[in-house]
Amino acid sequence: MEIERKWLVKEEDLPDDVKTYAGHRIEQGYLNPADEYLIRVRYNQSTQYPEKKFWKLEIKSKGLLSRDEWRYETTPENFEEIFRKCPKRISKTRYYMALDIYQLEIDFYDEYDFITIEIEFESLKQAEDFEAPVWFGEEVTMSPEYKNVNLAK
Repeated sequence: MEIERKWLVKEEDLPDDVKTYAGHRIEQGYLNPADEYLIRVRYNQSTQYPEKKFWKLEIKSKGLLSRDEWRYETTPENFEEIFRKCPKRISKTRYYMALDIYQLEIDFYDEYDFITIEIEFESLKQAEDFEAPVWFGEEVTMSPEYKNVNLAK
């Protein structure tokens, strides 16, 4: 089960050195964007250590705050074969930053001029109890237009 919340953040509200944090260059595609269970492939390459790469096949149920999720390692060849068939794709660079006990995932999208912060939580209670700092900006967890599958073109 994946439980996450998402916010829009202004670049000027982020730490000045955010792009020096550990991160990944991400390419992902959605094979069946309109179905109840999404099939997604994802390629990640470390921004700090370009030789560190991984490919995943993921299945996710639809949902906003929480949803079922399964992740499987795959090969570069399988990724490429599936990615070519994906009608919707998205590219972004993600940086990781700690905030208390939480890991922030800060996404800079290639085709959009906004930035998002996501946090994955261990339980619904933890997600509901979390009080976001004011600098996070507007929460968009319940706004389907900010889901990556809907941002993908």
